[in-house]
Amino acid sequence: MLTLVDSVVRKTQQLMLHKPYLAKCGDRTILPKAHPTCGGPEVWLSNEALHPHGLYGITFDFFINWSSNSPHVSPAIWIKRTLLPPATYQQFSCNLEANVRREFDAAYLDRVLAFAAAFELQLQLVIFRDDFDWQNQKSEILLVDVTGISARSLSLNPAVIHLEAFRQLIKAHSGGSVRLGNKGLGFGTSNLECFLAGTDTLYPGDVDLVLLDEANQPKALLEFKKHSLATPIQAQCLANYYPQPDGRKYNRLAILKEYLSTMLGEDVPLLVLYYPTAPGTTEGVIELLQGHSGSLATKTKVNFTLPQAAAPEAFSDTISLLKDVLYKHAINGTAEAVRIAVPEKLLLKIEEYLKCHNLGNRGVEDGDKRKQQVGLLGELLTHAYLHGNLPDLDKKTDGFDGGFDILFRNHRIDVKTMERKSFVKPEYVNNFYMLQEGHRADLLVFCSYHATANILELCGWIPKQELATRGRFYAAGTKRTRADGSSFCFRQDNYEVQNKELHAITRLRSIAVKV
Repeated sequence: MLTLVDSVVRKTQQLMLHKPYLAKCGDRTILPKAHPTCGGPEVWLSNEALHPHGLYGITFDFFINWSSNSPHVSPAIWIKRTLLPPATYQQFSCNLEANVRREFDAAYLDRVLAFAAAFELQLQLVIFRDDFDWQNQKSEILLVDVTGISARSLSLNPAVIHLEAFRQLIKAHSGGSVRLGNKGLGFGTSNLECFLAGTDTLYPGDVDLVLLDEANQPKALLEFKKHSLATPIQAQCLANYYPQPDGRKYNRLAILKEYLSTMLGEDVPLLVLYYPTAPGTTEGVIELLQGHSGSLATKTKVNFTLPQAAAPEAFSDTISLLKDVLYKHAINGTAEAVRIAVPEKLLLKIEEYLKCHNLGNRGVEDGDKRKQQVGLLGELLTHAYLHGNLPDLDKKTDGFDGGFDILFRNHRIDVKTMERKSFVKPEYVNNFYMLQEGHRADLLVFCSYHATANILELCGWIPKQELATRGRFYAAGTKRTRADGSSFCFRQDNYEVQNKELHAITRLRSIAVKV
């Protein structure tokens, strides 16, 4: 019977490299359990399956520098490959560029290079003969620095280094020694990884899948979690593994997520995909996480039907469900509104400006000076968030602004700001008076000013045309009861839009230019 090991080797006999595969440390003929008919997410979420959905996946090993109170992503990312015997590093390096192009799919390499360049990461190939004696610190590894904008324009810098130097490199990227926890390493992707698991230079962990769109922008990070126990798959959740025994693994992913989100300017969600191995099991679980490193928690979970490995057309259903989870996360992104501390100098500047200028000139619902002050604060800081600078108040026109405050990528944006004594929650509402429906704005941004904390929250945004679908209409005179039991009546026809119905404010930065 053909084993997975035989299959992997046989498929790569024409090549010099192959991907390391998971096997038991100490006896690499023993492979981890796998579902007999459904396989796993590496198959369901392959690039062949993702491509029709406009998505792609990459994976790599990455480092976290733990040396400071604020652990951060180190710039090096590694892609590892095993050099098949009897090939030598010298043979592989003799025609390095041609070999790399032959051994790596060009489209895949293009995406990794584009991703690395966009997020200021340095790609390195780690190539090694896994039949070497890793107890010997003089055993050698080939490390190749890869730069370039595509597989057709590569710049490669190879270096053969001893294991001793390789371990020092791991320490440098990790900010010092890194050891495995008490759980130990039962299965590893190579003899090298298994050996390093018993030292103070643990091989860096990987991200199972970075989901990219067609522009090579990250849409999500996925962790694949195999479930081989007898407990129901529906009981699988982060709390079973976090903060113990896998706290460091998930905190690593959270730090990577935060790094990418900051660089991108919008949230990159982190998900865990649980899949069973027991024969007869038919379901898996997709879990969306929330929070930060050290405080991760489950946000939502959905079950999915395991696709059959022999029926690739069923992979599309799993991918569609994954996209639905990501879509719902995006439209509810306002649960984490962007908070901006308000400089006292800006408040004083606004106060001085309004002594000589009146921003209310509609004749109806113009707002008193305090409301104008809060409204202008929201407008100025939203402008700064989108454009990167505060506008010049001396150039601002007095009176009615035509119904929009900011022009961004040819979109006319009206900023609505409410003053509160607390931070917003998903169920808090924003108001839009229908008397403004005919104004020229096409996008609405909603903000909340926490006066006590002196912080402005950019809650989110919607196209004005989505008011009817995302908001709830109340006619003038309708009585509304607040959460504290007090009540009021609307003076004008009005739409209420809950924060959880808004698009995440981070997505506005990357909105397409309006033509």
